[in-house]
Amino acid sequence: MASIRFLVNPQRFAFFRGVAERLLGSRLHGSCILDVDCGGGFLTEGPCTLGLRAWGFDVSYNSAIPVKRHATLGHHGFSITYVQGFAERLPFKDHSFDLVPCCDILEHVADRQTVLGEISRVLRPGGSSFTGPSTGPS
Repeated sequence: MASIRFLVNPQRFAFFRGVAERLLGSRLHGSCILDVDCGGGFLTEGPCTLGLRAWGFDVSYNSAIPVKRHATLGHHGFSITYVQGFAERLPFKDHSFDLVPCCDILEHVADRQTVLGEISRVLRPGGSSFTGPSTGPS
């Protein structure tokens, strides 16, 4: 049977750790992050090294399998919960998250305003979100 190896870019981990540190500041440890359109979840894992509780959300639940393996095989002890669904209907309570990155998704959805509205809904007061890249008409 063939062996599958996953390549992880440590610079991306460091970048997203830095973004989380800048946006959350002193509220960092114990904060909750929701990575909308997490794909393989590799952007979710970086902030986990700072003590954040993380949820990865994606239309494809199977896309999270590689990061689950990476997080457990490396004995990192990351606790990342993966949820499958559509970003237009996030299955979370209002004001649930301190940080909601939304990278590489807005250019793929038909209704950006609905997705952004959902992100705003699940953000706690004083929470932060960031997106990118998003090309094309707004």
